[in-house]
Amino acid sequence: MFGNINWNDADNVQRQILAIPEMVSKDKKYQNAMKNSDQQEARTESERALQQVIFSIMADNMELFKQFQDNPSFKKWLSDLVFNLTYNPEGKEYMMPRAEQNVVTYDFEEGNSQMMVAEETKYGKNEEGIKN
Repeated sequence: MFGNINWNDADNVQRQILAIPEMVSKDKKYQNAMKNSDQQEARTESERALQQVIFSIMADNMELFKQFQDNPSFKKWLSDLVFNLTYNPEGKEYMMPRAEQNVVTYDFEEGNSQMMVAEETKYGKNEEGIKN
């Protein structure tokens, strides 16, 4: 469940929602606002860019578009999610974590089998003070 909604095509919606922050962060006006304006102006630009992204993916997922347009609670949840993931004073693009970045492969002598282990997730702030 993303945004507290029981989606009909949850896998497709989840895939699209996870891609949205990266798409929003590539918006040049949003990047400029992060670098040169206060946080409130950056949020305004984030919400404008989010609206454009939602319109662009509407053909792929009408259910997501409908919830974004008709459900204020979901719209706020998605807007907060995107802003919190993408906002940084340097105006850098957000890169969605890839599965292969969190996997370690071990090669064993016996039988030459491989095991994949996920790395531990770390919460808090990184060196730059950005939440992860």
